[in-house]
Amino acid sequence: MNEARVDAHLDGDTVQVALAGDVDLSNAHLVRAELDAAIPNHVVGVDLDLGAVTYIDSSGLQVLFALSVQLRRLQIELLITAPPRSPARHAIEMAGMTSIARIAP
Repeated sequence: MNEARVDAHLDGDTVQVALAGDVDLSNAHLVRAELDAAIPNHVVGVDLDLGAVTYIDSSGLQVLFALSVQLRRLQIELLITAPPRSPARHAIEMAGMTSIARIAP
């Protein structure tokens, strides 16, 4: 199992976040807490890169959904980058969650 890692840095008025590893029931609450801590309320956008996510289950998808709801309420734009045929992109598409945020590419 690859432990989940959240790396974030502020780039102007946008937070660049890279999520890597496995996101599942065992660590979803920790990933959510790290995402919450990494995103200040004053930014206008969050770019979330899921390219290095090796596995994501329904708990991980719930983290993405809850994050999108929270950011929408704060009027912060969320862009999710998940390469075609990646585990994260596949899970998002299979769950019908493509409308939670802008998905690139």
